[in-house]
Amino acid sequence: KKKKFFQWQIIAKLRHPDIIQVHKTLTESSNAMVVETEPIFASLANILKNYSNIERIPPILENYCLESVEVRLGLLQICQALSFVHSSAKLAHLGISPENIFLTAEVHNF
Repeated sequence: KKKKFFQWQIIAKLRHPDIIQVHKTLTESSNAMVVETEPIFASLANILKNYSNIERIPPILENYCLESVEVRLGLLQICQALSFVHSSAKLAHLGISPENIFLTAEVHNF
């Protein structure tokens, strides 16, 4: 749990258009952190029909299907974000998974 807490502290400091923006920390404890981010539509896992973290599935999410251009753009954005994290921030992302990739509410970008 402390590892996840530390990860959000790092993410909060990163500034890149393809990395989720943490606006402020709302609550902190020794093993948890609640943050305010830019609006999120869903995780890639949710888009791929993994709803294990959602109590009530919104119809827009249930019926959402990625277009091939969104997939290509998403892959490009993931690569650009990872390049920034590795090259500029000198970090290694050890948890790349559909649960950790988010589409923003504004434009449904990855």
